[in-house]
Amino acid sequence: MHKLSKFIGISIPGLDGRLTNLPRGESVANWPDNDIEPHKRFESEGMSPVEAAAALAVFGLESGDAPGPPLMTEKPVYPGFRRFLGEPVWAEALPGVSRKQRLVLVAGLLQIFDFWDDSHEAAQQAGDLGERPCSASWHAICHRREPDPGNAGYWLAKARNHPIGTRLAEIIESTLDRLDPGIRPLAERLIRGGEFQDRAMVEACCRPRPPDAEKRLLRQVQKLEMALLIGATLDELA
Repeated sequence: MHKLSKFIGISIPGLDGRLTNLPRGESVANWPDNDIEPHKRFESEGMSPVEAAAALAVFGLESGDAPGPPLMTEKPVYPGFRRFLGEPVWAEALPGVSRKQRLVLVAGLLQIFDFWDDSHEAAQQAGDLGERPCSASWHAICHRREPDPGNAGYWLAKARNHPIGTRLAEIIESTLDRLDPGIRPLAERLIRGGEFQDRAMVEACCRPRPPDAEKRLLRQVQKLEMALLIGATLDELA
């Protein structure tokens, strides 16, 4: 097991690795099945709020057979999780954390579970409170998945090359030799110069009807991008 952050790990260091929440790897699939309040659910699982947020993020990113959330926003697959993701939950769970930090966490969790409008609002509010660059990164992802490449590019400029880009580029590069020759050029474009090329990611994701192999690669990259972003926020909260 390799660490992406203090709270999120990956089985192997590559695009084909599976994510897990650290230090435990329990599934949260059954959390919405009863009326227990979210913060009491976290306590009953023996998880700190930050560990619970990591578990939710990993479940949202790894659930099902698909390689991460779709490139374009869709109807939420797990609507029952909505009550675990909103700002009131994390205001109660993390009372000592600034509102802008909580909003960045909320923006990420909501985007992972495809509550697009609520995620967009949280990212906007965090930015209005002065948080950069995580809120701008989630804001850019929102618009990339809309898809609105022009607006995505605007928010990428605000993000100013979030430091997860170097780590993401390293992960993609470690996978190049295992990729089909037909999609390797796309992966190489995404890491030109040793840094993750987020504008190339926008262009590739927003292209109409990409081939299935490219779509799968882009979803794997997006999954790790989201995991690294949420992991960076969790590390700050800890």
